Parts: sequence; structure tokens; C-alpha cells
Amino acid sequence: MLRILYDSTLRLSAKPRATYALSLVSFAESSFFPVPRMRSYFP
Repeated sequence: MLRILYDSTLRLSAKPRATYALSLVSFAESSFFPVPRMRSYFP
């Protein structure tokens, strides 16, 4: 499954509107996989 997503992202990067498409991918990724706060790493 990840290979399919990877390949489709590479195909998007070859298009003329790659900046907009990859911005959308980046936004979606940050929404589904948020980075935990640094506070949670330290007691």
C-alpha cells in the first residue's frame, strides 16, 4: 500500500502543478500523522 502512495506522489511531482499537489499531500500528511509536542518527551 505504501508503495502505491509513494509512486503516485512521484507521478504528481512530475506534473506542471507539482507545488500545489505536493502542498496538498503535505497538508494531508500533517493532518493524519501529527508530530507530538516536545513536552511529551520530557517528564
